[in-house]
Amino acid sequence: MTRIADSEVSQDIWNQPAAQLDKKELPHPVWDIAIINTWTRIGATTRPWPLPGDANS
Repeated sequence: MTRIADSEVSQDIWNQPAAQLDKKELPHPVWDIAIINTWTRIGATTRPWPLPGDANS
C-alpha cells in the first residue's frame, strides 16, 4: 500500500518553509501534506475511482 522514500527530506528542502514559517505554523502544512498523502494512498489501494492505465477506465 505504501512505499517509503529512498531517503528522508533533505535539510535544504526542510529549511525553505522553515525560513518562512514560525515553529507554531510549520506543522500545519506538514500535517496537511500527510493527510492528503494518506487519503491518496488509501484511494489508490481501494480504487474507488478509475486510475490512469486501469483496464476498465
